[in-house]
Amino acid sequence: YYTQERLNSISAIAFANLKIDNFRMKFQAVYGENMTDLLFFGGFAVKDTIDPLKAIVNYSAIRNGAVWADFSYSLKSFEVGIFGGYNTNLGTVDDVQIGSGGPFGLAPNIAGLYRVSPRIVWNSGKARIAFETEYTVAQYGSGYDSNAIPQNPVDVGNLRFLISTYVFF
Repeated sequence: YYTQERLNSISAIAFANLKIDNFRMKFQAVYGENMTDLLFFGGFAVKDTIDPLKAIVNYSAIRNGAVWADFSYSLKSFEVGIFGGYNTNLGTVDDVQIGSGGPFGLAPNIAGLYRVSPRIVWNSGKARIAFETEYTVAQYGSGYDSNAIPQNPVDVGNLRFLISTYVFF
C-alpha cells in the first residue's frame, strides 16, 4: 500500500559566547521535533489511524528541549571550567495512540537527561593534559501519557573520570 502521509518537523538553536579577559561563558538552547538525526532522544508516535485495513496512519513528532552552559577561567597555563546541561522530552502536541507499538525513535522512554562536568586543563607549549569528571543522569520512564511523555521516571546515574592528552601540530 502507498501513502502520502508525512511528518513535518521544526528545530531552532540559539547560541551565545562571551569572553571577558580570562573568563568565558557559552550558552546554547535547542528546541526541536523528531531530532533523532542529531542524537536527541524522542522521535514520533502514531497520531491517528486513517485506514485500519491498509494500516495507513499519520504521525505526530515528539518535541525536545535542551539547554547547556559552560563557564571557564584561564590563568597562565591552567584552565578550570564547568559544563552543565539539561535535555527534556516535551512529548507530542497531539494526543497519540500509545498502544500501537510506539513511540518510535531514539530512546523515547527517557523523560529527561542532565549532566554536570567540572574540568581542569594544563597547557604547556603544544601539549595539553585535561582532567574531567562527568556525572550524567538519565530519567527513564515506564509507560507514557497521551502525549508520549514518559511517566514515573527513575534516575539512572553514571560517574566517569577522564584524563586526556593532546599534542597540537
